[in-house]
Formats: sequence, structure tokens, C-alpha cells
Amino acid sequence: MNRKCTIFFVVIFIGLLSACSSTSNYDTDGIESIGEYSESKPNNDNTNEIELIARYGEGKADMEGIVLDIGEHGFKLARNLSPNEYEKIKNESVTKLHNEYVGGERENLGLIDLIYENENEFNKGDEVEVWTDGYIIETFPERAKAKKIVVKQ
Repeated sequence: MNRKCTIFFVVIFIGLLSACSSTSNYDTDGIESIGEYSESKPNNDNTNEIELIARYGEGKADMEGIVLDIGEHGFKLARNLSPNEYEKIKNESVTKLHNEYVGGERENLGLIDLIYENENEFNKGDEVEVWTDGYIIETFPERAKAKKIVVKQ
């Protein structure tokens, strides 16, 4: 009796394993490579797709604010600060401003640390518009990676 049960479970187990291997999430027949796309539509220069990608960055910025501090790999932006308010606090350290907010002595400046490779494109005190990669890490202050920055005129 034990031998029959063992053989039965082994057959079922092998059947289940073979069923798993024949149904895969990788349907390579349905995947169209870039090369196949171009070859299958030789008269199409894909201009429409390129225009859509180019217009993506022209949309509304994810955020705007005033640059408070510039570091080696990015900068700190105050999203809730007017130019007049900036003039009053521009000589104070960002750490002091942040600590005053945490202590309840100052209103929320909407501070965010932004990672950006070309921090030479703007200066401390500039009003900027920022496009991010879409992810904001909810730390205190928040953090994000900037894809594009435009200094407001």
C-alpha cells in the first residue's frame, strides 16, 4: 500500500513539474525587437513616435522653488518660499532653517534634496522649475532625482 501511494505521489509531482515548465511567462514569439519593427515597416521613419518623446519634457514641471544650497551631487530646493521670503533668510544655514521647521519655529519650506549631475547650470537663490524621474523618496526632507531643470526668468 505504501509503495502504491509513493508511486502515485511521484507521478503527480512529475506531472506538476512538467506542467510548470511548459507554461512560461517568457513568450518570445510575441516580442517585437526594434530591428524587426523597422524592417517590417520600411516606409515608416517613426517620426510620430520621436515627436511624442520630444514633447514629454515640455509638459508642466513636477515642482518649482528656490535653490537654497548647492552640493557636489545635487541641491536643496525650497518649494514653499517666495522670493521676498528668500531675501530675508538667504544668509541662514539650511540646517538651521530645517531645524527651526522641525522645532515648530518656522513654517514648512517644502524642502527637498534633488540629485542632479549638472548643478553648475544654476546658482543659489535661482527660481527653478524641476522635472523628476517620477519617484520621490518620502524621507525628511524628501529626496528625488531631477531629470531636467530650467531657471525661471
